[in-house]
Amino acid sequence: MDIQMPEMDGYEATRQIRGKESENKDVPIFGLTASAYSHDKIKCLDSGMKGVITKPIRRQQFLNQISQLLSSKNNWQQKSISGISQSDDSFNNRDIPIDYFKVIYEFGGNKKLIDSVINQFLINVSSQIESLRKALKRKDMETLRRDAHKICSGALNLNAMPLAHKAKELERHAASGNLELSEDSLNNLDKDLKKLIQFFNKKKHEPDV
Repeated sequence: MDIQMPEMDGYEATRQIRGKESENKDVPIFGLTASAYSHDKIKCLDSGMKGVITKPIRRQQFLNQISQLLSSKNNWQQKSISGISQSDDSFNNRDIPIDYFKVIYEFGGNKKLIDSVINQFLINVSSQIESLRKALKRKDMETLRRDAHKICSGALNLNAMPLAHKAKELERHAASGNLELSEDSLNNLDKDLKKLIQFFNKKKHEPDV
């Protein structure tokens, strides 16, 4: 359950789902969030979610949580709460545009598939940046914040940490209504996107190992 959704957020959606259940109150709902803050994770659990998955999604981490849920339903919420104070490494490894080999691993070693996914992501972000510039010109800070969040989420899932960091920075400045810093962040985001495109174009032509 993505926490940030239009019209109704993940917290309220979960509460409504729980309210409509008559027999099975234990339908697994996992909160999906880019936030590493403990209070956000506690809020997920309080709304009725069974656990919290922090972006970027890591295959092994996800499978471990599912395994815990299946093996010990009664202790699941306590385990989730006990783990929320662990540090999140979502924005580490900012020295390279994308951890290419790690993302291939996360996609099960399918290089052809991940190349296609990354390529489409880059096309989408290029288009989004043009839309962001128009929103900035209109001083539409909510559109800036919302679209920056989308870019951040996608970049995190693809291990493109520098791009995710710049998008998160833009999201933060847009949320605070700071037009000048938002413009600076958008320019930095565009620069990091160009670096990522250049890096990816080189990597995708390397032979499989």
